Formats: sequence, structure tokens, C-alpha cells
Amino acid sequence: MKVVFITSTFDHYHLPFCEELYKQLGSDFAFISTVPMPESMTKLGFTDYSKVCSYAINAWENDKKKQKAQELCDNADAVVIGAASYSFVENRLNNNKLTFQFTERFLKKGVISLFKPKNAVELYNRYTRHRNNSKYFILCTGYYAARDFRLIGMKQDKLLRWGYFSAVKELTREYNNQVVNILWTGRFVELKHPEFALEAAKRLKQEKINFQLNFIGMGPMNEQMQKFIDNNNLNDCVKILGSMPTEKVQQYMDNSDISLFTSDRREGWGAVVNEAMVGGCAVVASDLAGSSKVLIENGVNGFVYRHPDKTEFVNCVLNLAKNKELRREIGLNANKSMTEKWNGTEGAKRIINISRAILNEQCIPEYEDGPCSIAKD
Repeated sequence: MKVVFITSTFDHYHLPFCEELYKQLGSDFAFISTVPMPESMTKLGFTDYSKVCSYAINAWENDKKKQKAQELCDNADAVVIGAASYSFVENRLNNNKLTFQFTERFLKKGVISLFKPKNAVELYNRYTRHRNNSKYFILCTGYYAARDFRLIGMKQDKLLRWGYFSAVKELTREYNNQVVNILWTGRFVELKHPEFALEAAKRLKQEKINFQLNFIGMGPMNEQMQKFIDNNNLNDCVKILGSMPTEKVQQYMDNSDISLFTSDRREGWGAVVNEAMVGGCAVVASDLAGSSKVLIENGVNGFVYRHPDKTEFVNCVLNLAKNKELRREIGLNANKSMTEKWNGTEGAKRIINISRAILNEQCIPEYEDGPCSIAKD
């Protein structure tokens, strides 16, 4: 069975899934990158794995490679397509060949987007007109993606739960920090709401909690954040560390007790949640962001608060900061859920199992939860 995964760039969030596909299929698997990795990503420490992995093809490099990419997409038994031009799969969709569309929600700005003619035409051409294809599935990346697709008539049994995958590992850490280490990671932009973390820090200091809040990232809100830190005398317990390579970010994850994820509905997924859970952090996450309600069972392997309820958020953080055993229990459960279920190995195996069943005209495997389970929410 020949499988192709085609998307824009090849970063570390795609690597675990691709490595397992290559392990299972060997030369029958190919990854296709359609655009060069932006300089903004390389400056943040992202590795372009299309230049490292032997099974990767950069369709953007020249016409010969683009033609090869098109031929692979036309002839593969199964194609997973992410953020790539629809033209690569148009032929196979018109011929009802097995295709998985990997995508986040498209109504990040609300249902009003459906009433804009340009958006409606684009959605119809790319998705809706193929909804009756028996071999066309949507890999719904984020909790709310399935809801968006149901609004344009996609059938429930064609909507499969999906996400980005981080490399997983067994925990070796000890939960014995004398200081409660808290981490917030991302771009300092309005949709990610770093100000929520600052409000939590202000409350923790008032409660005389021994803590350290680190911000990793950069962005236009940097000056505003530093002003809040200065005005509330938080310089001794809050640090803005700037951007750093992904490997170093994971080191901070591995040594943090609590990770904060405060994005609103415009965050389609939010892979920092994956990374924090792999590292055994107790995550406090916004319910509006894509990954939160997919990865977190509230109160079991993390906490989900109702954004923008700042009081509920701060109370969740305060509860964890005061309870060492709770942080440990949540962190261990978080790592377990990632190593056992939400990882690239499991995702690849399930895509292969479903593809083989469809191609052999057998019953499609049904998964209760995790990758490729029916997105019923």
C-alpha cells in the first residue's frame, strides 16, 4: 500500500507521524512539502525535516519535483493532505480515491464567515462537493473542527478526530521542586492572551506562593507585559525569556510543574499542550482552543477553564500551586495519555488500519477515542 502525506512544511509536529508511516511502509511512503519553511520559523528554532528525511520531496524546488509530487498524489492508494493546494488531490477526489483531509476549524472568526460569498465558494469547491464520496474523510484537527464541517453538510461518519503529534517519552522527572515552576509558551499576541498568566502571577504573589513564572516567546505584547510586571513588582518571580530552539523549550516543559494555555477560539490546535503533557506538566487550558478538550479530561490529566473567565482560570492555577500531590497526579496522567494514545505512532497505525480496510472492502475499524475516532462532539 502506497501512502502520501502532503502539506506545506515538514516540522517536528509532523515528524513522529511520518517516522511511523515510514517504519511501517518503507519506500511505499512519501512526504511532500509544498513551500519552503519560512525564515520566521527557522529563527524560532524549527528544523526543516524535508532536508533531513530520505522519504521527503520538496515539490517547491523545481518543476520536475512538482510533477513527481503530482504523480505520487494521483497514484497513491491513500493520501493525507494538510495545508497544500487542492490541485494535488483534485484528480483523485474526482475519481473517489481514498483521501484524508487534515485540517483545523475554518470558522475561527465565527459563523458569519459562511455568509461571505468568497468563503462559501471556496468551502464548496474544496470540501462540500465531495461530501458524498465514499472514500473521503476529514481529519478534524481540534475540538471544534467537526462542528464547522457539520454546518456545511459533511456526514458524521466521515469526520475523524485528529491533531498534531509531539515526540513522546516515559517520564524520569521527580516532582520535588521547592519552587512551583510555571510556564507559558507562545507568541505574545492578543489571541493567545498572555495577560491571563500575568494576572495569575499577581494573585500567587498576593497569596505568598513560592513560584517562578517563565514566558517563552516574543511578540507585539512584549512591552505591555513587561510594564505589567514592573507595575506589580513581579520581577523577582516572572521572567520573559524570549524565543529559543524547540529542544530547549521541551527542557523547560520537562522541569515545569504547571503549564498555562490561554488562547481563544482563533487557536485551531495549540501544540504546546501536547509538549507540556508529554513533559508531565499539569496544564490549565482554555476551553475555546482546539487541542484543550481533545487532549484533556478535566480534572484527570489537566484542567480546562471557560475562557474568558479570568477568575476561574486564576483559581485553577492557585489550586494547583497550593497542592503538590495534585500537580504530580495530573502530570503523571497527562504523560500517560500522550504515550498511550495521542502520539504519532498510534495515529499512523490507525490511518494504515483504516486505509487497508477500505481498500480491501472490509469493515472500517472503530476507535472509541484518540486519533481517528469519530468526532461526535
